[in-house]
Amino acid sequence: MIGAWTIVFGFIGVRRDLTFWLANGSFISLISAAIFAFQLTGQISTSIAVLFIGIGLLIVAFILRR
Repeated sequence: MIGAWTIVFGFIGVRRDLTFWLANGSFISLISAAIFAFQLTGQISTSIAVLFIGIGLLIVAFILRR
């Protein structure tokens, strides 16, 4: 939930440093998704896979944004 609010704040509240707020909110949301995956499945490997896939997608998104 905090990650979503950080992303919303980046879009609405801050005109400057938008990339920082989007990356920060996305990373917090990824950590949250990894914890949820661990609680759902009980396997740490699934949690780490969710985290790595999300980080990879973030890297690709920010590379394509430039």
